[in-house]
Amino acid sequence: EVEAQLFAPGLGLGHEVVGPSVVADDRAGAGEKLVGRHSGSVSGLGSAMTADAGLAMADQHDCSSNGIAVATAMATAGPWGCPTLAEMRVLITGAARAIGAATAVALSEAGHHVIATARNVDLLADLDVPMRLALDVTDESSIRSALDAAGEIDGIVNNAAVTGKGPLESYPLDQLRHMFETNSFGPLRLLQHVLPGWRERGSGVVVNVSSVQGRVATPLEGPYSASKFALEALSE
Repeated sequence: EVEAQLFAPGLGLGHEVVGPSVVADDRAGAGEKLVGRHSGSVSGLGSAMTADAGLAMADQHDCSSNGIAVATAMATAGPWGCPTLAEMRVLITGAARAIGAATAVALSEAGHHVIATARNVDLLADLDVPMRLALDVTDESSIRSALDAAGEIDGIVNNAAVTGKGPLESYPLDQLRHMFETNSFGPLRLLQHVLPGWRERGSGVVVNVSSVQGRVATPLEGPYSASKFALEALSE
C-alpha cells in the first residue's frame, strides 16, 4: 500500500491518476507496479491519492484526461505511452535494501536524480546513484545535515521503517515508541523541513510507503500495524 501526496497546482477535482509506480506493499515483491486514483480537490498543498498493489495490468492503463495528472510542461512518454514527470531530484529513506533499494534503482533507470539515504551509509555502497547520504529519520540533526547535503529536492519517498511483533500484554513500550518514532513520526519529521519551501514554490511529491498491516492487523503484529495505521491516517 502506498499513500502519496501530490503537491502540484492545477489539478482538477476527481482526475484519475493512472500510471506505473515503482513502490509496492512492504510485504509484497519490491518493484511491483501500482495504479492510483486521484480523489479529492486540490486545496493549499495538494490532495491525497492512494495506490493498491497488483492493479497495474497493461489493459487497465488509460492515458485519457491528464493521465498522471501533474502540472508540468516537462513531461515525457513513459510505459504504455502515459506521460511521466521529467527528471526529478528524489530523496529516498531506508534505501539500503528491499523496496527502498528497488525504488532507487528503478528511479535511476528512469532518469531521475536519486539521493539514497540510510542510517548506515555504508549499506548504500552497491547502489549506482548520484548521491548517498546518512539519514536517521528519528534524529533532527541527522535530517538537517542530510537535507543540507542533498540540496533542493523535488520529491521524497518515505520508506524507512522498523518491524516488530509480539503479544501486547508483554511488548516493551520503549520498542513500541521507537517503532512509532521511525515509522510514523519519522516521515512527518522529515516532511516538516521541506513542505514550507514546496508550498512557496508550488510543487513537490511525497510517497509514504505503508503496508497491508496499516489496514488490517494480524495476530502478534499489533505494534507494527499500529505504527502503519498511524502513517495511513497522517497520509490521508
